[in-house]
Amino acid sequence: MPNDEIVCKELVELVTPYLEDVLPANERAAIERHLAECDGCRTYVTSRTLIRPPRRGALVVAAAAIAVLALPLAWYLASPLFLTRAVSERAPAALAQSGLAAGQFGVVDAIHKGEGTASVVQLADGQRVLRFADDFRVTNGPDLYVYLSGAAAPRTSGELHATGAFEVAQLKGNVGGQNYALPDDLDLGTFPSVVIYCRRFTTVFSTAELVS
Repeated sequence: MPNDEIVCKELVELVTPYLEDVLPANERAAIERHLAECDGCRTYVTSRTLIRPPRRGALVVAAAAIAVLALPLAWYLASPLFLTRAVSERAPAALAQSGLAAGQFGVVDAIHKGEGTASVVQLADGQRVLRFADDFRVTNGPDLYVYLSGAAAPRTSGELHATGAFEVAQLKGNVGGQNYALPDDLDLGTFPSVVIYCRRFTTVFSTAELVS
């Protein structure tokens, strides 16, 4: 620039890099000298300051911060959908048990579904156990729990809890045989179904209606 000075037209062309602080020092100084003398340009730059978009660097930092916060949450929520947590617990000894009730897990909707056998057995010492057979499988998800429900085939959180529900334990795995000890004083006659339930999102994943 001649004499390191600028005119109003040049300032308009340079205002964006000026506001983004990417101009060479001599050009920035020339703009500031011009602004000190030109009321119109000061008003123009002030208006641009109020409406200018965030700097690219600020956007990058904000995006990085969002990613840092969002990625762990996204992984927590989404990873169970394609990861399998398998368990393989042996069934209680056949000669020391009697079956009290049993049922088959089924489909709730296109995403939430299960299969395999749930049964309640009583051991020789009187202990009652909720048994998921080796063929058990259910859609995986975050924060899954095993419930007994007063409803025969609940498909929603409201139906699960409407007539009473008992939380048995956190689900050990979404695939494979597993055992859950039941309290001695639990009245099984009031709970005709076993439910796999996501507490965090209050969603029923699968239900098995128990038949004596």
